[in-house]
Amino acid sequence: MSKVILIPDIHLKVDRAQRILDKESPDFTIYLNDFPDDFNDTPEMNRKAAIWMKSKLINDNCVWLHSNHTSHYLSANRNARCSGYSEHKDYAINDVLTNHDWLQLKWFYWLDDILITHAGLSNVFVDGLSIKEIKEKLDREQEEATKQLYKLGGKHWFFNCGVVRYGSSPFGGLVWNDFDQEFIPVPGLKQVFGHSIVPEPTWNGDNLCLDTNLQHYAIYEAGTLTVHPVLPSIL
Repeated sequence: MSKVILIPDIHLKVDRAQRILDKESPDFTIYLNDFPDDFNDTPEMNRKAAIWMKSKLINDNCVWLHSNHTSHYLSANRNARCSGYSEHKDYAINDVLTNHDWLQLKWFYWLDDILITHAGLSNVFVDGLSIKEIKEKLDREQEEATKQLYKLGGKHWFFNCGVVRYGSSPFGGLVWNDFDQEFIPVPGLKQVFGHSIVPEPTWNGDNLCLDTNLQHYAIYEAGTLTVHPVLPSIL
């Protein structure tokens, strides 16, 4: 890949995301997702965002990651619910997105040696494992995580919500990990994720939290990761 762009949590700001893409013209795009839901939103706003997402799935060289604010629209599993959900928005989004579209979402993505997820992988789930063993564990469990997500009452640590985010699990998984209160770096592992809003892109060792309410994005090119502010003309 020549030029890869990482777009963090969108929350209906699809016009801004598109302007970023138009400016940068990436060869490949990784969406940390959370495309739907925002304060004072409407079903029609979410439908518009779903149409934009579908156009990317069809036409762009990209990957979309699972996220907590999409899990409750692709599955009736109440264990995947979080704030912002409504049945009216559910109808609007799923009038656009098909099961085939949803099944294209991935739990994680490896960008060379960087693990990309929606919310980050905390060491509590992989303590003592080598990077090779972590890769094997994630590969091994992703199919079961998808199965449990679509199952009424299904649970899996990939999408379980931790107690610090008012869930029932001890710690949040790949789509729920809280950067401030739950995240423990994995020794030797580089990561980029969103989910936890921070005022500025924030590093914890080799781990980058990129969710600034789409005020920033990242570019990976020639083996180097750089963070960029969204220009006023794009905002």
